Amino acid sequence: MGLLVKAANFFNKYQPPAAAPEVTVADIFGTMESRVNPDGVAGITANYGYIITGSGGGEWTVCVAEGAVQVKEGLQDPAVTTTCSAKDWIAITLGKLDGMTAFTSGKLKVEGDMGLLTKAAQFFKKYTPPQPAAEVTVADIFGTMESRVNPDGVAGITANYGYIITGSGGGEWTVCVAEATWGS
Repeated sequence: MGLLVKAANFFNKYQPPAAAPEVTVADIFGTMESRVNPDGVAGITANYGYIITGSGGGEWTVCVAEGAVQVKEGLQDPAVTTTCSAKDWIAITLGKLDGMTAFTSGKLKVEGDMGLLTKAAQFFKKYTPPQPAAEVTVADIFGTMESRVNPDGVAGITANYGYIITGSGGGEWTVCVAEATWGS
């Protein structure tokens, strides 16, 4: 039992991967240039302004010219300007709120050339939100043990520790501790 009690000090605490960041308006606009649909912007030359209100909002201009798209912070001579809350803009982008429904309900307001705005729906490939971190597995925990060794915790110990982990994702693992191989 003495060796088992000492095992609690062998490793530094396991730190699971961080959770995925939340979807932000800045990330949506920040990924637009990499998501351009060349067929969707073909033949379009116009600046599209976006005023996104509330927490996480801001102002952006999507400049479309000769098949290229540039996203700039601030409003820069837009031919059409869309205004909506950050919450609603994120929901529209993720497909949780239909853009036309947002418009007809007053959640999305438009000033300028509405004809240009209807074309904007084809400009970009679907936005992919940041992915959540993978679920932590037993293999992750055992696979990181060498990098988490506490040299003071294993000082003076030479032993093999067997683990039988039951349930989904379980398995059999052996942790070999030999003082000479740690902390050097």
